[in-house]
Amino acid sequence: VPAVACLVLPLFFRRRFPFAGPAAYWLIAAALSFVDPILIPFMVSLFPVGLASAFLLGNVRDVRLAWTGLAIVLGSITTVVYNIPGHLTAELIFIPVDFGIAWAAGFALRERAEKAEAAELRAVEAERQREAAARVAVAEERARIARELHDIVAHAVSVMVLRVGAVRHQLPDTL
Repeated sequence: VPAVACLVLPLFFRRRFPFAGPAAYWLIAAALSFVDPILIPFMVSLFPVGLASAFLLGNVRDVRLAWTGLAIVLGSITTVVYNIPGHLTAELIFIPVDFGIAWAAGFALRERAEKAEAAELRAVEAERQREAAARVAVAEERARIARELHDIVAHAVSVMVLRVGAVRHQLPDTL
């Protein structure tokens, strides 16, 4: 039980260590297969956990780490199967293929998630550009209104000056 707990414990830290947590699961599983070759295969419940950790290694954002994760998964599961007493040759092929498929599913979803994130970033950038264009349009409209208002006020002032000048000419000089 403590060995299985030590095996699963790194997966609880997968958020903080997205590569190291699942990779540690596989490395510990391979190490435990040397200590007790029946422990890992006997724990049938660890098969889904192994699939999940292979998926997580395929889902790592860094492509090089993801491929390194595939090597760790295939190497570790091959070691675990090889250490089983009386293993079949077909098991050395088909069991690693199962975990390789889980890794491939994680890798495919990683690419899809990256495309979705890129599309989201483009949408956010487009929204920022639209807001900036709207601010520029508002500023230009305010400047146009200010120019027109300035022209109207200037015209009104010049009309008032002309009328005052005309009134001065019509006033008698004796005042």
